[in-house]
Amino acid sequence: MNGRPPEEGDEAAAKQPMMVVDGLLGLQHQPEIHRGPAVEHSFERENIESAARARYNRDIQQARRTVREALRSDLPAAHMGLGVTVIALIVVATFSGARWTLIIAGVLLAWFLLALAVIHIGSGRGRDAVRRAYIATFGWGNWI
Repeated sequence: MNGRPPEEGDEAAAKQPMMVVDGLLGLQHQPEIHRGPAVEHSFERENIESAARARYNRDIQQARRTVREALRSDLPAAHMGLGVTVIALIVVATFSGARWTLIIAGVLLAWFLLALAVIHIGSGRGRDAVRRAYIATFGWGNWI
């Protein structure tokens, strides 16, 4: 044995077991492990990682799509939310006076203006921004 790993075509060296020199115990038998080229392992690892990444991205997209569809709201739902809000404000005004009615209406107005500002900063302009802010404020009427 010449101390080098067997190469392709070197049949005599490939049939002999590999030996390792240990300082205290002398020679020890070490089982031979076949390893392909490093490029193949790297390529296989990248394929496995990219397939896993693709599965993860697909699962995340599906989960987000499901949540978007569950939380989706539209204009008729926002109208329903506004109607319920007006009725609730009338009930509050009847039982506790104008003070609490104005406080609740002010909070709703602040929420609407905050939603409008966020949508306007994002990319919404004009009537579309107002419609989206209106749906963001009163779109919960979809779940009544």
